[in-house]
Amino acid sequence: MELPEVVRNTRVDLPGETPNGELIHFELQSNNDPDMPLRMAEYCVRICMAEYCVRIYRSTGKLPRQILLYVGQVRLQMQSGPRSPSLSYQYQIIDIRSLNADDLLASPLILAIMC
Repeated sequence: MELPEVVRNTRVDLPGETPNGELIHFELQSNNDPDMPLRMAEYCVRICMAEYCVRIYRSTGKLPRQILLYVGQVRLQMQSGPRSPSLSYQYQIIDIRSLNADDLLASPLILAIMC
């Protein structure tokens, strides 16, 4: 079966690298998107295809750590990865309301902006 290439302009929200060389990807989501687990897997692959990420992956064998920050009004209902007997992939989901705003404001993290 041939699968046609779909042209999409995919952008991750906040990719980066920690001081110790760990790849990290924060994604902000404001609604319960049933396609989010697949999108996060796609983002993971696309991040690893970037030239500097390929070098980090080849030298460390590590994929990016992914965190989905849910900022929606409706109760969080998304899965933390696609479900399949032949695929093992998962990312962390944090409901922004579960975080202490005072702690974020006191930290140097960019997440303090969300407070």
